[in-house]
Amino acid sequence: MKDKIHTYVAHLAKPQILVTGIVILSVVYFLANLVIKKYQLEETLCLALNIYHEGRGEPQSGRYAIATVTLNRVASEKYPNNVCEVVYQRSYNRDLNRYIGVFSWTQDDITDTPMEHNAWKDAYEIARNAYHGEQREKELSDALFYHADHIQPYWIKHKKPVKIIGSHIFYN
Repeated sequence: MKDKIHTYVAHLAKPQILVTGIVILSVVYFLANLVIKKYQLEETLCLALNIYHEGRGEPQSGRYAIATVTLNRVASEKYPNNVCEVVYQRSYNRDLNRYIGVFSWTQDDITDTPMEHNAWKDAYEIARNAYHGEQREKELSDALFYHADHIQPYWIKHKKPVKIIGSHIFYN
């Protein structure tokens, strides 16, 4: 039995086998990297769309804050664990007797295609930076909610406001 094992190990040590193994591992690594990059691109695009539609007229700190809340939700056990699912998450509203989007722009009949080039470019840049760890608003590290100051959502009576940026109020 010992001789069979030595023969097998010696066979594996042949240069052709090693080269084939290295080539296979390289291809697997390359393909895995492509999948990861595609996933990161999709996540960044969903985050950028949310920043664009939710904060297009807001100061840069407000757009970073929107990114922070979105990513905080991804990190929370209470919400889906990827950006696209958080952005497009729906919940049933008994008062309206229908499902509604967490972010209002995901439930209207208006095209989601960004039309303002500079605002889109800026939103994408903020999304890319935020997705890769840049956070501008440290006091929002636990924030999971926000709304525009001209609306009064039902849930605000149960939340603690932590910061106002532009026309948005942020909550833990």
